[in-house]
Amino acid sequence: MAYKLTRTKKGYYCIRVQVGGVRKTAYAKTEAEARAKLKALQQQALLDGGFADAHKRTLQDLVAAWLQSARIRETTRANYEQTLRLYVLPVLGAVRLDRITPQRIEALYRALDAPKAKLVHGVLRSAFAVAVRWRWLAANPCDRVQRPQAKPKRPDLWTPDQVRAFLAAARDYPFLLLLATTGLRLGEALALRWRDVGLGGAAITVRETAKWVNGRWVFNPPKTASGARTVLLPQVMREALQRLLARRPNAAPEDFVFAGRRTDAPMGYTTAHTQLAAVCKRAGLPRIRIHDLRHLHASLLLAEGVPVPEVAARLGHANPSVTLRLYAHAVRGQQASLAAMERVTQPARRE
Repeated sequence: MAYKLTRTKKGYYCIRVQVGGVRKTAYAKTEAEARAKLKALQQQALLDGGFADAHKRTLQDLVAAWLQSARIRETTRANYEQTLRLYVLPVLGAVRLDRITPQRIEALYRALDAPKAKLVHGVLRSAFAVAVRWRWLAANPCDRVQRPQAKPKRPDLWTPDQVRAFLAAARDYPFLLLLATTGLRLGEALALRWRDVGLGGAAITVRETAKWVNGRWVFNPPKTASGARTVLLPQVMREALQRLLARRPNAAPEDFVFAGRRTDAPMGYTTAHTQLAAVCKRAGLPRIRIHDLRHLHASLLLAEGVPVPEVAARLGHANPSVTLRLYAHAVRGQQASLAAMERVTQPARRE
């Protein structure tokens, strides 16, 4: 570790410490202050194994190197790329890493709404963490900003009577029926194949998720063990699957239950959203989002008194105490939720 302690023409002390070709410079008014700063730089170099140096790299350089080398899912990589391309790189992409301050990051957040700012913070923090690990930065600037807060939007959920109206209008739309009666995520439902329908049509098993990325479908296993689960179906959904299968007597186990124009590809997002809009209009109900059907399902079960751990298991939330891997386990673990779903989906009785 080489160092120099000199004085400038104006009488200041200049400290230069060099480790592995990277040099750090500091200035002081007195010799005692200079030696204290020298000792601090030497200790930093010893603890960190050297000095961080961005070598004039920009945020764009970091993003390109990080996303190329990161061991992450293709869908996650696509989400990161989109977030950075839309909200970050146009503002900070050309800025040198060592000049991106917490103040500049907070200014970026203020220009975004709360949900987008929270999303950007998570991606940026991960990117800068890699820069610290690669020794391009000494510290993560996102650790010194106020984390954006975004309260999740709570959808205006329907009443039980509105749910019954929706289910009646959706009788010919088994995809929507499945989302409303099981709480599956959109990607989980799109990825279902006929091999995933078991117990004589009384249950489905979630084995993978589907997402459209860069012009093609990408399939991944669930992110958590609890996401790979078996879900029991109420009678209305079992009957819908039977009608669907009757229209496809030659369906192969590998065919998608909710297929697009070809049986070897899932139904498209546009079709799903169009169906939901049509059913809401037919039933005279306010429009909701596809994902709101999942929220609706969970809310109805909780309102019916189903224990929270059981609802979490049915939805595939990460919960170490509940894992549904076998049909037998699923039957024992979902009796209350199945009974509640049967009550909700039965037509209202006429007095």
